[in-house]
Amino acid sequence: MQLASGLMYAKRSDLRADDQAFFYGIRAVAYSKLGNNSMAKSSAAVFMSYLEKKNFKAGESYDFAPLVSNIGDYYLANGQLDQAYIAFEIAHHAWSALEDNGRFNQAVSEIRLGKIERSRGNLALAARFLQNAASMFERIGARKDFAKTLFALADVHWGLRDYVKAISIHAEAVKIWTESKN
Repeated sequence: MQLASGLMYAKRSDLRADDQAFFYGIRAVAYSKLGNNSMAKSSAAVFMSYLEKKNFKAGESYDFAPLVSNIGDYYLANGQLDQAYIAFEIAHHAWSALEDNGRFNQAVSEIRLGKIERSRGNLALAARFLQNAASMFERIGARKDFAKTLFALADVHWGLRDYVKAISIHAEAVKIWTESKN
């Protein structure tokens, strides 16, 4: 709690632009954890605006990746899908710069992008994101996460009325899930 209160009142004029952005990102997460949604929303907006203006590319923003993911989660939990989408896209590119160490988190960003597209009704795009995530989980050997992602992918294919593919993917997910439990 002391860290959060210290961050709330730190002098922003003493910070470089990157540090100011990071400051606002931390504030957004802290305020959301404290239940102050209006302050979380405004701090998150400043943070994301900075990242968008800076137009971060993979390799430049990996220090921000965990924070951007948390901001995306905040936006997603509050139904702000457009802002969440932007945050998860930035996080996805940032995690990709970390090679193998970032693959798991990159896959998680793909899942979140897929969930957003699914809620928007863009099932084909949702399927693409979920397939990418499933492939990443399979490559890194995250069997349970691979199975969970396949369950979500099967559900999307069911929504696309591709019932044969949905049942096939679901059966594969059950098999992998069962094997990973033993």
